[in-house]
Amino acid sequence: MKKRPQQVQKTAPASKPGPKPKLVHSEQLLDQIRALGRIQATVAESASVLRVSERTLQNFFTAHVDAKEAHEEGKLEGLASLRRKQFAMADKNAAMAIWLGKQYLGQKDKSEVAVSHHHEDALDELE
Repeated sequence: MKKRPQQVQKTAPASKPGPKPKLVHSEQLLDQIRALGRIQATVAESASVLRVSERTLQNFFTAHVDAKEAHEEGKLEGLASLRRKQFAMADKNAAMAIWLGKQYLGQKDKSEVAVSHHHEDALDELE
């Protein structure tokens, strides 16, 4: 008996990818964009979370200024929240209190250099 060659089943040609995801303006989306801003997410990171390209998100911000404002406001809210937590932490953590003093009050670590007599002679020779 002759063996019949197996028929190779042709697969459908790879189809083109479907339409790119779009963002639909809504209060829920604005809240999500604001929340991403609060954690200081970049536009690229925000686009990734929203499952769209960075370009799509940028275009959305251009078309919907309130969305861009929500992201920027979220960033500012996040910074204020972080600052509030740092100041609260300074009540219990001396290192944080010192760091905040350096950042906001211009305080510095005092560093004194003592020059011994032996070193003074060496310095005089350099002059």
